Amino acid sequence: MRKLLKRLALAVFLLTMSGNIAGANNSLEEARAQNLFRSVKCPVCEGQAVGDSDSDTAKEFQAIIREQIQAGKSDEEIFDFFRERYGDEILLFPPHDGYGFLLNAAPLVILAGGFVLFFIKKRKKT
Repeated sequence: MRKLLKRLALAVFLLTMSGNIAGANNSLEEARAQNLFRSVKCPVCEGQAVGDSDSDTAKEFQAIIREQIQAGKSDEEIFDFFRERYGDEILLFPPHDGYGFLLNAAPLVILAGGFVLFFIKKRKKT
């Protein structure tokens, strides 16, 4: 009888722990999904993230993101999925490579060039 109670207690403990582990995995997946929701734009709502939008399209995007997380896809693979279909504009934080990098760096280069010319002109006057 005592052995039976010990085995029953062990079984209950193991079932409880497996439920907690599954719950922890689900909460980690949900946190990851929420993070991705803040990085993908809603194509219907201008400038709004999928996580902030109530549109049907945003809800579809959220479902796609959750499905891909459950399928074991990395964040980069999920971003690539959306970029292949909608272009870099679908991401709130597009990658800084190619022409995008040049567009982001151009104002800084122009500003630095202006300072250099200003100081060269000032130095020549004195």
